[in-house]
Amino acid sequence: MALETQFIMADDEQAIHVAKIISSRKRSFAPHRRNIVNETTANICYLVGYQNIEINGDVIAPAPKRRITDEVVNVILPAVQNDVATATASPAIYDVVPAGTDDDDRATAIAGDKILKVLQRKIGRDFKRGEAVLWWDISTIGWRKVYWDANDTVIGINPDPMNEDGSQNIAHNPNIPVGEALMQGEVQIECIPTNQLIYDYRETNLNKLKWIIHAKRVTSNWVVDRFGTEIHDKLKSQFISTSENGESEFEVGLTRQFNNLVNGFTGNKTTFVPKMDVSSHMQLESDEFIDYYEYWEKPSKSMPTGVYAVMLGTQVVMHAPYPSDMYPHGELPFIPAAPMNITGVSNGSISRISQARPLQRKLNELASQIDENIDIMGNAIIMAPKSAKLRHRSLDNGAGNIIEYDGPVGKPTREPGVPMNSQVFSYLNDKKLAIDSLFAFHHASQGIAPRNIESGKGLERLANADTRQLGPIVEAFEEADQRVAYQALTLALKNYENDRLVNVVGTDYDWTIFKIDRQQLQGKMNVIVRRHSSMPIDKEAEKIQAFQAWQSGVLGDPQDPVLRTWTLEQMNMGNATVLMQKHSKQKNFAAKEFLAAEENLKDVNLPEGATPEQVAQILEQYLFIPQVNNFDDHSVHIQVHSEYLLSNFWKAKSTGNALFIELINRMNIHIGQHQMVIQQRAEAAYQRDLEREMLIKGKTPQQIALSKMDLSGKNTDNKDKKGK
Repeated sequence: MALETQFIMADDEQAIHVAKIISSRKRSFAPHRRNIVNETTANICYLVGYQNIEINGDVIAPAPKRRITDEVVNVILPAVQNDVATATASPAIYDVVPAGTDDDDRATAIAGDKILKVLQRKIGRDFKRGEAVLWWDISTIGWRKVYWDANDTVIGINPDPMNEDGSQNIAHNPNIPVGEALMQGEVQIECIPTNQLIYDYRETNLNKLKWIIHAKRVTSNWVVDRFGTEIHDKLKSQFISTSENGESEFEVGLTRQFNNLVNGFTGNKTTFVPKMDVSSHMQLESDEFIDYYEYWEKPSKSMPTGVYAVMLGTQVVMHAPYPSDMYPHGELPFIPAAPMNITGVSNGSISRISQARPLQRKLNELASQIDENIDIMGNAIIMAPKSAKLRHRSLDNGAGNIIEYDGPVGKPTREPGVPMNSQVFSYLNDKKLAIDSLFAFHHASQGIAPRNIESGKGLERLANADTRQLGPIVEAFEEADQRVAYQALTLALKNYENDRLVNVVGTDYDWTIFKIDRQQLQGKMNVIVRRHSSMPIDKEAEKIQAFQAWQSGVLGDPQDPVLRTWTLEQMNMGNATVLMQKHSKQKNFAAKEFLAAEENLKDVNLPEGATPEQVAQILEQYLFIPQVNNFDDHSVHIQVHSEYLLSNFWKAKSTGNALFIELINRMNIHIGQHQMVIQQRAEAAYQRDLEREMLIKGKTPQQIALSKMDLSGKNTDNKDKKGK
């Protein structure tokens, strides 16, 4: 069912019922949403530095001026930036696994893993996590919407049904008129501001919501593109222009208030006077807006079919059951992230910016006092007798004043200013540290070594302690990431058309083309996020542990080329791509050697009762095992072939097929050939070194061998005795 093409000006009983549901729920939760808008707007103001404000009822207005200079020292912004940076520094690692053990599930999981990488490339590796973290800091919840956009990309124009030679044009789509755009759909993920969502705020477990309404304003052009000219014209009376001030709803109250602040404002403590950037006569007809409500209710016992509906203004333009054929996961497409919420008490988690605002206000007040004190210290009070005749003027450079006086009453005297108590600066620093502590952001070094910390290890431990405090937050976002990735992948697997081509980065770091085969997407799969895989410090610790394990010899000989390659992969270094490209083509070539051999055997069937001679003849005809090449990197080939053997040995044995069993046996022989070449090269290198030392030093092979023996213990003892 293509919901995007089935639009009606619904006036049936079901449409009227849906309109009543949307209007009733919007009205019921309006007071709570207004509070959200005010709190969110205030938090955004503090975040961007507009901090001399106060909330009066439903209005955020400039605060009355308390001092000559109202300083703003914004420490909330860097703390929030640290939150976003920490959350996005290491994207989560996803594993796409089969939901069962049958072949369909395995094939779907393999295809899903490739498609997930395509979605990460198009949407972003973190699936909009950074924006969600920002909104969580602002409004206690980070919402992401995962949906299918059927009109994502124009891929052509619908041609005539017949070609010039009279043959049928297979590119023609009979469902749309000739000359209209041919569209291709795609999965989309958006971060949704909290104030745009209406839901049951009494529900403390947001993952169990049964319904939700996405409320926003859309443009006239958007309505035409989505619903067509006919519906747009029928709703003409409900559109409003941006210059009108008749805003009766509060859906865009946050945007309106915030834009007023960004554009600048003047006025008293209770009113805003926005500075408009454009004049009304410069507006286009497409700048007109209309209220948009998108209603989702997932299937449940009370509503088995679920509901999906769209209302523009006061008119329901479409309604249908929950689109299970397009959204097979059966969940609401809005996914919340609310770490550290108080279950059963609060809706969402604890807003850290809201807690930091009183501290930030006090910090600004102290900074203003210090600035005022500095000004007073530089402009001291001048004392003069009452009867003195004084004339005053300022120096041209503003650095001081000239005081002229008449009479014998004595010259004016200067009263020195009183310096500010040093405790004020300590108090200022305490407030700043309190804000940093709320965000677990302690500025471990800032380029200057802290007192009592004398090593890089100490700084590293401080940074680790800060980041580990974010553990519960990162874990909650990883759980949300898992749901986001699962829904996105489910939509792609369900809605990608057959034979669609997608670009995938292969294991050899080159682009490869993957063709969608609907027959391979009939199974079920799950998406799992590796726990704490997006914790930056944990990853650093893993790299160090992998390196230390390799260096210590616990895993084997540190000089083993296979082990060194494996260690690089485990360390997942920032330049791992560059490091591993040295081996990527060798690994790809080595993998194809036996994959090609295995592919040749799939269509070969042994005759029943075949004699060993017949089996050997078939093997010689169809089984091709490549010889060792001079250009092979033998250590890489040994690693790739060994991994293949470990993965396929028992699978091949269990088939009982003599062809596959012999393939495994011959692969073992092939690995031995690579090992023999490595051994021969090592022996040849040793022989060359031996001959060179015999020639240069004039020693016999026995003398050279003795000189290379480990005699360090004996030599050390002798040195110790001489030292004593």
